[in-house]
Amino acid sequence: MPVRHEPPCPSLVLTLCCKRKKGVPTDKILSARVDESTIRKIGALARQTGTTKKAVIEEAVRLYGEKVQSEEGDVFERTLGAWSRREGPQRTVAKARRAFRGAMRRHTR
Repeated sequence: MPVRHEPPCPSLVLTLCCKRKKGVPTDKILSARVDESTIRKIGALARQTGTTKKAVIEEAVRLYGEKVQSEEGDVFERTLGAWSRREGPQRTVAKARRAFRGAMRRHTR
């Protein structure tokens, strides 16, 4: 009769590994503590879609990455209107250059 080992905490440890195929680089092994309900959901999705747990996790990460990337948007779009100062850009640049030159003089003495 096999002995059951209890995990060190209520969450389960998720470990993914793949067999090496000739000429194909091996996938990395990932080990992470994951809530038991998440493990059950991954298994249920794998059965429902007729695929592996590994494929479910990879697809979920890919979709999440695409979502995050699309939400980031364009840097210009995110910063449009960010310049709301009373002084003009030329004055700000001149002040920044003076401060930089002053700092450089201090360090070269």
